[in-house]
Amino acid sequence: MSKLLIFIILFISLIGCEPREDIYTYTEVQIESPQEQMRVPAADDPHSFMESNERDISWAVPQGWREEKGSGMRMATISKDLDGRALEITLINLSGPVGGLEANLRRWLGQINITEPQAVEKLLTSVQHFDLAGGLTAAAYDFTPLTINDLDNSILAGVIKLESGNLFIKILATKADLDQVRDDFMQFVQSITIK
Repeated sequence: MSKLLIFIILFISLIGCEPREDIYTYTEVQIESPQEQMRVPAADDPHSFMESNERDISWAVPQGWREEKGSGMRMATISKDLDGRALEITLINLSGPVGGLEANLRRWLGQINITEPQAVEKLLTSVQHFDLAGGLTAAAYDFTPLTINDLDNSILAGVIKLESGNLFIKILATKADLDQVRDDFMQFVQSITIK
């Protein structure tokens, strides 16, 4: 009887040692973050889901450029074909402080992969100011001196401080292309009037 009892205990022990294939079932709950809940645009304009703070803003389109109607925050796009490459000047009107000037300069530097620690300081010290009709001032920032290669992307940007926000004027293209259209861009920024 003791042999039978030992045999039963060993048998039960061996059965208990076999790996079991348990099946586990999980229910995944997905919670959208507030950023995911916003309608994110498919276009390249990261601000196109915001509402515009439009005022009576006008400008003169440089010769050889054409104006296209804007959408979302993009008030307008001024475009030109340069040797088969499409160039675009964008106008974006944002209400509120929108992160501040230095934050925007850093964001734009990131768009063209410039990580130099003194880059923002160089932009701030080389800024050009233009007096505009209506008593406003435009600040123009030229990122091309920070861009090493002519075929690397760079930026020309203008910022006009409004009563309730900022008007951003920007073109992103290769350094070589920007060198060819710099005068047009500066002329365009200076042509902006706000009533």
